[in-house]
Amino acid sequence: MTFWVRHTMVVVGAIALITPSASWIGLAWNNSPQDSPGPMFMGIALAWWAIVALLSQIRRKGLEVSAWPLFALWALVGGAGLYLDVNVLVAAAGIGLAWALAWGLCGSSVGLLLVPSLVTGLFALPTTSYMLDEIWLSIGVASPGGLAIKIIISAILLLLGAVGLVLHHLGRSATIGPMANSYAVLGLLAVTGLALAFRPPQFGPAVKLDEDRWAFGDWLGAEIGTNPAEERLFSDSRLSKRAYARPDGRRVAVLIVESEDVHRLHAPEYCLSGSGWKMEYRASSPWSVGEPSATAAELVASRNAKELQGVYWFSSDSRSTTDLTGLRLQSRLVPEEAFTLYMVTSIGEAGEESDQVLSDFLADAPWQSP
Repeated sequence: MTFWVRHTMVVVGAIALITPSASWIGLAWNNSPQDSPGPMFMGIALAWWAIVALLSQIRRKGLEVSAWPLFALWALVGGAGLYLDVNVLVAAAGIGLAWALAWGLCGSSVGLLLVPSLVTGLFALPTTSYMLDEIWLSIGVASPGGLAIKIIISAILLLLGAVGLVLHHLGRSATIGPMANSYAVLGLLAVTGLALAFRPPQFGPAVKLDEDRWAFGDWLGAEIGTNPAEERLFSDSRLSKRAYARPDGRRVAVLIVESEDVHRLHAPEYCLSGSGWKMEYRASSPWSVGEPSATAAELVASRNAKELQGVYWFSSDSRSTTDLTGLRLQSRLVPEEAFTLYMVTSIGEAGEESDQVLSDFLADAPWQSP
């Protein structure tokens, strides 16, 4: 089997694996400002693959044994994505399995040279900018933005890849055996399992807004119309947008999304990032909402000269949480439990404090009795 036949098989395999996610990827690329650079990163991934294919033609027979742990890893990622109904995991598994196929057909040295293609291909997927922002924000430092992080990491990997190609032509190619890959995969799975085990979702009592009361305290509410993009995004959920204002001109916006499947709910940070807001930070201490033992997560984002401050939580009829990831992981235990996302936001000029108006609204808002 010639080298080019092997690479052709990789391309065909990649197309077959990514096709189930193609419509979701295309929709996000077209509708989300944060995900719109995706085609650029996919182009970089394909261009680097072509360069490696042209400059590292290695003839080999059979399938590289060290590829099997990689196949297993990405198959587990895909299985988790299908089980949890997380599109980005399914799409990532498609790209990862294509890379594992290239590793197996072309050898570990070529597989290592194709790591920049793997990473930039993953960066092309929707939600990855949000995920990188999340990781950065968890450190407690303002994120430079998901796109900036992607560009920096991609540049470093491409530089290392270029060095790898030079060493490859000097006959000093790096290779990895099956045992090393097996240990690496097992170690990664162990760390991931421990991280999930020590991060169970924390639940408080149910906190649900009485949606039938439009006037309370000094607040007067009104429904806000939805646009076609929002209707498509939440087509399987109940969506309500409303604004509440006081006589002094202070106002808040409230987003309510209810779904019987928590996998149809979205993290507010992702939705805001997709609308062009840059996430600044997330407060380390949660807000009390409804009653002292129930909490809401706080977030701050900016766009142009405006600053958005908001709080959000997810509630069913019996409990509430701010942890969407944990909620999705444990939701298989109670599959019929419907949850509602509540997000209360206030937008003002940059540097303007919105804490007080949010606090006043949460104190005055009518809550349903358990």
